[in-house]
Amino acid sequence: MILTNEKLHKEIYEKISSMYGIKFKAQLKDSPIEFYKFSTLNDIITDKESHLIIFANKESIKFRNKSEFLKEFMNYIYCKILELENQFNELNNREYNGMKYDKNNIFMQHEEIGNGQYKLNQILKKIETFKNKKQD
Repeated sequence: MILTNEKLHKEIYEKISSMYGIKFKAQLKDSPIEFYKFSTLNDIITDKESHLIIFANKESIKFRNKSEFLKEFMNYIYCKILELENQFNELNNREYNGMKYDKNNIFMQHEEIGNGQYKLNQILKKIETFKNKKQD
């Protein structure tokens, strides 16, 4: 994965890591997840604070605390894995239906999808392990 703003991505990861004490930098490297913005939101009426992470693809998660972050981030990763599975199936259907395609391009897309799924599953396992340790 090529990061559009690697410095910002790393800063956001470091902030999340320091706030919640979870380290997943190795798993995040070369994954399809790219942090784009990290904001704190204050509800003026209820005076409650929450956080918002916006990813490079303009999707976002909102959370107030560590347990909400873990839940929302895991849900986001599950959705990304499903998207990659759908991309893989569409790619295979194109091949199966006899559409003209470049074999090298198809191979590279398969590799990218497979690597993305692998990295997302690594992040998911790391977060699940962290979540389970927290509950002990």
